[in-house]
Amino acid sequence: MIYTSIRKGEIEMAYRAIMVDDEGYPLIPDDSSFTNALQLYIKKKHFTILFDLGKISHQVLANTQQEYCWAVGQAQSSLTIPSVD
Repeated sequence: MIYTSIRKGEIEMAYRAIMVDDEGYPLIPDDSSFTNALQLYIKKKHFTILFDLGKISHQVLANTQQEYCWAVGQAQSSLTIPSVD
């Protein structure tokens, strides 16, 4: 329910939501920079586990974390810049 100070009228509601498929799973944007950032996120998480187990060096993990940070910035920029469409 919405309570207002007007007796009659129309109220338009709008909200932004994540697009989902028929089963309720979120859709991944068709954007190469987003896909790259997502892949590097998974790689960063995996390499963090390997580093904790002592299987890779700190330099490898640090390089992956830096690549991930750059990819996230690029993806964020590409998603906020409006396209011609």
